[in-house]
Amino acid sequence: MNISFNKYYFSIPATLMLLVASGCSDNDSKPVGNLKDKTYTASTGLELYYNGVEMPGKSFSFYQEGNNATLKGFSEFDLSQLSALGLSGELPCPGVIPGSPETVWNVSLTEKNGYLTFSGKDNNGICNYEYTGEINADRLKIYINDAVLNNQTLSGKIWIPAPIDKDADGIITSTPFYIDWEIDPIPEIDVDLSSLLESLTTLPFIPVYNNTAYMSLSQALDQIVKTVAFRADGNILFTYISTTGGAARIAQTQPNGLQYSIPEQGVIKLYVNPLSLFGFILENASGSTPPEDVDLTGTGLYPSGNNSSNEGSSLSSLISSPTAQAMVKSVLSEILPQLATGIPLRYIQNGDELDIYIDTQASLGIIRTLIDSFLQNDEAVKSILSQLEKNPEIAPLLSDLPKFQNMIEQVLLNTSTLRIGFAFKAQ
Repeated sequence: MNISFNKYYFSIPATLMLLVASGCSDNDSKPVGNLKDKTYTASTGLELYYNGVEMPGKSFSFYQEGNNATLKGFSEFDLSQLSALGLSGELPCPGVIPGSPETVWNVSLTEKNGYLTFSGKDNNGICNYEYTGEINADRLKIYINDAVLNNQTLSGKIWIPAPIDKDADGIITSTPFYIDWEIDPIPEIDVDLSSLLESLTTLPFIPVYNNTAYMSLSQALDQIVKTVAFRADGNILFTYISTTGGAARIAQTQPNGLQYSIPEQGVIKLYVNPLSLFGFILENASGSTPPEDVDLTGTGLYPSGNNSSNEGSSLSSLISSPTAQAMVKSVLSEILPQLATGIPLRYIQNGDELDIYIDTQASLGIIRTLIDSFLQNDEAVKSILSQLEKNPEIAPLLSDLPKFQNMIEQVLLNTSTLRIGFAFKAQ
């Protein structure tokens, strides 16, 4: 009897173990649920986080084949949202990972709590990162973590715009703008073009305080932007003076709106999220309008009327200025086609000094576009000319405007170097 009892005692657990093992084996080989192909956006269930912060304006397409799937991350912007610019169509924009307009993951799926889950690691040659996600028919959640650039040359320091300085003779020695303009000799033209362009950035033509005072581009930049940080994860963060919601205060831009990479020494690729950029501009141009009440789609980039605008705000005044709007439109026409692959810039870092600029070919394109736009904007032309007439070096040239325009075209044709950008110093 004792032997028979012991036999049953050992045989029961063995049977249970076989059943459990059989059940585990079935689960391992059981196909996960099938989902229809779908492209997820913020309005159709996408929740995307990059290093713990939500990333707006992106899309992910999902294609399943059994226990495997392909996810493609990308970004497009509806240009019709910029109502004042008269644009339309879908604009390809920066992708999810700095350096990649499109991110493709081939993943294995596991079923858990009503979701299909996936995870992995990747490096696009620019950025190293990990990702996890879960998906069902209605929602796709993706978490990109531990993202870090392979090249972190510019990270680790806080930068401030270079100050506006003049020597004892009143000659400009420093501005927040980096300008280097060289031309091949033209016998009938003898003008220091770099100093000419620098003087343009210090001319007070931006109206503020209900048109009772004026400030220059250099003053506006100096008053608005306080610090710039290039983070190791590819985000660029600014602190700036904001009057949104009332009194002036120091504010900081949100991550994942402006990013960068350094594909090689001396070269920067800038990735601009249009939804973040234009939302930021509209929010600040709206003065005291709370961020949650700003409607980019309904209002457009340049809201009409100024009932809620803060007339004393430097940023609001800069954005609402017709001259600044002409400049914005001109620059956008040059850079919009480059958004997806990154706006190419160059930089020179010398100790605690940093110059970031557009190279000659791109600068010439922007200058030509700016000139054309100014000539079509009577108010902008009058504003600029009224200030240029105060410059003793330029005033004599303005007596014959067509001749002056022809001179500028000759100068551009003979330009060997034209670098336009921003000058920073380490804080």
